[in-house]
Amino acid sequence: MSGYPIVEQNVRAGEDVAADVQRISDSGTPTYIATATTTLVASGRGVLKRIIVSETAAGAITVYDNTAGSGTIIALFKASIIEQSFEIGADFAVGCTIVTAAASKITVITGA
Repeated sequence: MSGYPIVEQNVRAGEDVAADVQRISDSGTPTYIATATTTLVASGRGVLKRIIVSETAAGAITVYDNTAGSGTIIALFKASIIEQSFEIGADFAVGCTIVTAAASKITVITGA
C-alpha cells in the first residue's frame, strides 16, 4: 500500500463537483431591474435560474458570464418579448451581469 487514501467520486443528481456544492433547492436570489442599465446580479460561480419579464420588454436584454457587460453571452432576449417566465438553468463561472437596453421590467433569479 502506498499510504495514500483511496478517494472515490460519487456524483449525485444536482452535485456540482467543480464548484464543490450540492444543489438541493430551486430557491434563489431575486434582482429586480426596471431601467436601461448594466446590473451585476451575482459575482463568482452560480446558476442563472430564471428571468421573469413582468412587462413587455422595451429593449434587448443581454446576460453575460462576467462581472461587466461584456464577454461570454449566456442569453440574449430581443426587444418586445411579452410577459412570461424563462427557465434558464445556466451555470456561470465569473459572475452574472444583465444589460437592459431600455427600461424593461424584469426579475432575475440566481442561485448556487
